[in-house]
Amino acid sequence: MARNVRRGVRDPVLSVGVVVATYNRPEALADLLDDLDAQVVDVPFAVTVVDDGGTAPLDTVIADRGVQLIRRPNGGPGAARHTGIAATPADVVVMLDDDMRVGPGFIQAHLDAHRGGGDVVYGFIESSDDRTDNVDGSGGPGSAGDTLFARFHQRAIDRWLAAYRSGAVPSGSRLCTGNVSVRRAGYEAVGGFDTSLVRCEDRDLGIRLQAAGQKFVLAENARSEHRTDHENIQEWRRRTSIYGQSDQRIAGKHPARPDVSPWAFLDELPAALTPLLVLAAALPRTAAPIGALSYRIATLVDRSGRRTRAVDLAALCYAVDYYRGVGTGTGGFRRVVASYRRWRSAARSARVIGPRGTRP
Repeated sequence: MARNVRRGVRDPVLSVGVVVATYNRPEALADLLDDLDAQVVDVPFAVTVVDDGGTAPLDTVIADRGVQLIRRPNGGPGAARHTGIAATPADVVVMLDDDMRVGPGFIQAHLDAHRGGGDVVYGFIESSDDRTDNVDGSGGPGSAGDTLFARFHQRAIDRWLAAYRSGAVPSGSRLCTGNVSVRRAGYEAVGGFDTSLVRCEDRDLGIRLQAAGQKFVLAENARSEHRTDHENIQEWRRRTSIYGQSDQRIAGKHPARPDVSPWAFLDELPAALTPLLVLAAALPRTAAPIGALSYRIATLVDRSGRRTRAVDLAALCYAVDYYRGVGTGTGGFRRVVASYRRWRSAARSARVIGPRGTRP
């Protein structure tokens, strides 16, 4: 793959590798590889693509690009990325989702942040989508980034960016491997991804990297555009529930860290929602229609032109489905209630939480 090398930089040289895990997205992957081919960077870099058991042919996508292609049985994104990192001999590894688009200065922005002292560098992700939501979840043509779930995710990202601009330190629990770079030494020191996790393997890695003293920074200029692949609301809700299950499992790996618990997200939400969300976790099957109803109402509200209120309702749907997943991962009404009470007690003792809105 041809590289455009920028000359005259005096900073220490770090070798760079890019790892892209892919699964049945040949067209999106081709676009991303075009973007990587156009990078302007002051050091050469290598690209490794890991096909995670996909059935779509990639030979024509990879041909004549100088890209390393690794095929492996399907094992999930964490296992695929771990395979790619192991095969990428570089000081700094940049991870990208296969449905991202990036500008020509993307890798240089990551590299500059590492040269400035960062160990883990967050890029900034912007959502893009070519569908709008239908009440039945079937999708339809629309403007870029205009689905409810795309706007919901973008609002969350924008809020995190505003917090970082105000001086907040990027948290390991927010790590997203759709656009992030790590130093190989730090990655290997903490054992890399937990490849047994179906989802949230990036959050788990971030928690361990931060616990190991790695410095997290945000490179706002390392921007990527995420072309979301959510085809319908049912799939979005299914993934959300799996996130809750995975986060509950991650919390079990860090029992002394109440800030890692999925219950910790409650303190970022309106207090009035706490009883509903605890109940959603305690009775996940019973709560399922609540999530469906909130999204249906959100869609109707959105069509009436009240876009902000619609995103609020989409957020409620997400929260209900997330905590349904937490409940499924915990198992049983009594266990859920006991888990919540233990977290609340531990969090207060550790001063992790305070009055609403003051969580660090």
